[in-house]
Amino acid sequence: SCVFEFLPEEEADTSTTLLCDKLEEGGRYRVLLTAANGLYRYDINDLIEVTGFHHRCPLVRFLRKGRDMTSITGEKMHVNHCLSAMQAVADGTGFSARAFRFVANIRANRYDIYAESGNSHPHPDLAEIIDSALSRHNLEYAKKRRSGQLRAPNLVAMRPGWADAVCRAAADSGRRDIEFKWRHLSDQPDPVDRNFVRPLAPRPAGAGAHASRLSLAS
Repeated sequence: SCVFEFLPEEEADTSTTLLCDKLEEGGRYRVLLTAANGLYRYDINDLIEVTGFHHRCPLVRFLRKGRDMTSITGEKMHVNHCLSAMQAVADGTGFSARAFRFVANIRANRYDIYAESGNSHPHPDLAEIIDSALSRHNLEYAKKRRSGQLRAPNLVAMRPGWADAVCRAAADSGRRDIEFKWRHLSDQPDPVDRNFVRPLAPRPAGAGAHASRLSLAS
């Protein structure tokens, strides 16, 4: 009653779709569905990864909904959760990142938070404050954190110029300005990211884990 086709993650041309016998272990694919109810090559906005095979049938796991959702242990983190959490942090502390990205670090079972904040280092407690904000905006995330299935997020301070460099790299690859969209949530770092990581400033003496105000160390 239905046919599943699979499109490699970064492929846009639907003429290159594959049937299940052509999938490769470790490959990531979007799912297109044709069904007897009238759907024809319908993109259900799911991204899956092939983890192995049972005879010739691929075994798959759900990664996220399109480009706007990630899931490490079933928390189904949506980009709106990240945006809301960062806005709550800005409203409550005065800290506002020039650019940020949440990266689902599957190997470490945590979210890495890349943040560029001008000429200042983010306060070492910022990751804990964002963690609390995420828990308020995503109840599944809160459950996974309480159970220990997800580890505490890791803050990655980025040197000034990071966001501009990501934009330039996209332009250099041939992408037009109107096609570029900053990714606030991703399942992997951007290739440019590693060149802009800088160490965090040391924790100020007497700083609490959930300080209501953030002092930024230069």
